[in-house]
Amino acid sequence: MNLSENVQRNGLIGGLSVVILFLAYYFIDPNLLFGQISSGIPFLFIFPLFMTLSAVADKRENGGYLEITPAFKSAFFTGLLALFIMVAFNFILQTIIDPTLVEKSKEVAFDAAIELAEAFSGGEELDDDAIQEIREKIEETGSPTLGNSLISFLLMGALGAVPAVIIALFVRKKEDPLEKLKREESLN
Repeated sequence: MNLSENVQRNGLIGGLSVVILFLAYYFIDPNLLFGQISSGIPFLFIFPLFMTLSAVADKRENGGYLEITPAFKSAFFTGLLALFIMVAFNFILQTIIDPTLVEKSKEVAFDAAIELAEAFSGGEELDDDAIQEIREKIEETGSPTLGNSLISFLLMGALGAVPAVIIALFVRKKEDPLEKLKREESLN
């Protein structure tokens, strides 16, 4: 498969943007790496932005027309490249640069699980046994491995098809067959 320059450029810039964002989080407060809102910024803003930019640039290069399939491919593979860079960076950050982040992620996950469990119990505080059970479940998770990073990449990549379809629906523009014929005749 031949990826356009737009896919490569926007995927690389999008991925590096997330790396810069995550480095800023790391130096400001490492807990931001695992926060529900702060860790969602790449998925809500950065990836969709660069996926759209890639599809629009491909459309522009195609004379202002782009069918839905090429628009989808442009958006999807841009997101996939950026996601790969993000997952690879997270793996390196948590296994090589600062392995203590694994414990911080467990603490954030524990706090979030307690909040969620209390919300489902009608706002009542959990007893000690329930809290201990949640802590044990969280502690069972280990350090990131290549295997679980790959699974994470594949799952998030598959979910990336949803915004890619939405972007493709907005970016696509079919060329009028009569205009296409006239344009081709003028070129000959």
